[in-house]
Amino acid sequence: MAGAKGLVLGVNSLPTVGGFLHLTPADSLRFNLGLNLDFTPDFSVGFSVGAGVRHHLLGGNLRPFIEGGLQLNYSQQIGFGLHGGVGVEYYFVPRVSVAGTLGLSLRFDSGGQTVHLPFGTSGLLFNVYL
Repeated sequence: MAGAKGLVLGVNSLPTVGGFLHLTPADSLRFNLGLNLDFTPDFSVGFSVGAGVRHHLLGGNLRPFIEGGLQLNYSQQIGFGLHGGVGVEYYFVPRVSVAGTLGLSLRFDSGGQTVHLPFGTSGLLFNVYL
């Protein structure tokens, strides 16, 4: 599966779209873009850009993994985060999978004025291999 690439649709802190490239059968580089529109109480736009790596621990249709990465976001002010997590990916047909993650982040928000450590950050992902 080295060289395999695909698209990812995700729901985590923002709805995201992204992609991945497998470097080996177990390791992949990942990237995502997120967009958030709020209409109440005031209109605002937020976006995020992220990149990371994922390592699958086992092969087969049900593949546990560990991952880590970083994310840059903007919604009124710039924020930055590092994250790590564990998850599982399930292939319900050969080139399509769903995945869930649970992790920990180190966030620097409000232009670096706020630092926090949210545990239990989660995400649901739909993956299509091209």
